[in-house]
Amino acid sequence: MFDRISGLPDEILVSILSLLSLKEAQATSILSRRWHYVWAFSTTLNFDAEQRLIRFCKPKSDRERELGLCMYVDWVDSVLNQHRVANIERFRIAFELGPRSCIDKWIQFAMRKGVQILELDLSAILYPWGLQYKFSNQVLGISEFSSFKALCSEYIGFKFLKVLDFNRVDVDQDILEYFIYNCPVLERVAVCDSSLMVNLRVVGQSIALKYLTIQQCLNLKSIEICEANLISFTYGGDLEKLLLRNLPLLVEISLSGMTRITGWSAKIDFSYLSCCLSQLEILKINYIILWGETDPVIPSLPNLKCLELAFDEDNNYALLHIAFFIKQTPCLHTLVMKFRSWRCPKNPFAKKRAARYSHDCLKVVKFLEYSGLSRQIELVKYLMKTASNLEKIIFDPVNRQYSGVHRLLFPHIVEMEELSRAEAHQLKEKLPATLDVVCQ
Repeated sequence: MFDRISGLPDEILVSILSLLSLKEAQATSILSRRWHYVWAFSTTLNFDAEQRLIRFCKPKSDRERELGLCMYVDWVDSVLNQHRVANIERFRIAFELGPRSCIDKWIQFAMRKGVQILELDLSAILYPWGLQYKFSNQVLGISEFSSFKALCSEYIGFKFLKVLDFNRVDVDQDILEYFIYNCPVLERVAVCDSSLMVNLRVVGQSIALKYLTIQQCLNLKSIEICEANLISFTYGGDLEKLLLRNLPLLVEISLSGMTRITGWSAKIDFSYLSCCLSQLEILKINYIILWGETDPVIPSLPNLKCLELAFDEDNNYALLHIAFFIKQTPCLHTLVMKFRSWRCPKNPFAKKRAARYSHDCLKVVKFLEYSGLSRQIELVKYLMKTASNLEKIIFDPVNRQYSGVHRLLFPHIVEMEELSRAEAHQLKEKLPATLDVVCQ
């Protein structure tokens, strides 16, 4: 039989292999001499070894765990040694490595290849409080005594870098600002779980940054973003100071933990957002710890089209707060809600009846992490009466805070989601047939 696939041009074969994992692409080298090095021309190097991590996630000894880490390092090194293409688009490390010197070498490799997307996910499952990787001056291409802010690096890697995504990588504000100010096409930056960042400042219309995400940086005290072309800002954690000023393109904000606690209540401090409330189109607020604010002060959000709220499942005022938001968002098209179970003190307040505000624009309602709580069912009934033009309700039971590793280690997570999916189907039978109900 004639092998038509092997007769295709290299560019098409590489494109086909890009749809596979790196391990699967490597395995094609045994098919024939024609396939021996095709995988080595891939422009995407995704070293995500989730399955490998699961195999020694509960090792019998530290030696076994170290052996698994060494196997991962050897695998990455072997791929890099055989890689043959001059430029790469994406370079991703996803493994629990800690502060290993090999990471310096890998990053330098990616920079020399003109990487566009650089992702380091070193999040720890076994030892979450272990040491974290830190960038060295050598990796950044600067001398030991150079000032970060005085540099305008011509390091080749910075010329093409468009996306930076760091999870459990210790970058301080100087290093992060160094990337932001020295990468001429860097549009997306995400940092999660860095202990070194204290005060972050992003100022200037000349920088390319459009999407900024900062989460779980526990020592961070202040963020200042002024006179920039930022489109989207995501922050998770507590801050002493957040300054947003002169951001005409900012239309999406996601906040969690930005609260001011007084007694039993916690208020979202909208004064942080005063410069952009009138232009916001997407707003996401993690409202989990808001226990007893009977009459929340919600500002007018005239252009808001998508609203996402997260509540504690014991919050007696969830429906009331949603009603206030509906009143203040006349153009709202999509409402997304999450109800999570947290070990919080029981709500000491009684329910207060939510006023019904008629809403003509609301078309889509989505329940994330749907679990069939009575609170969720109550909200469905309320929205059916409030949103006169509602077209679609989506029930999504998947809990995305658990990765694939967690799912394989704890199969009861998947079982709970299946039960919630069944409850969603039961509720679907009770809703009008004209309504598009999706159970994911």
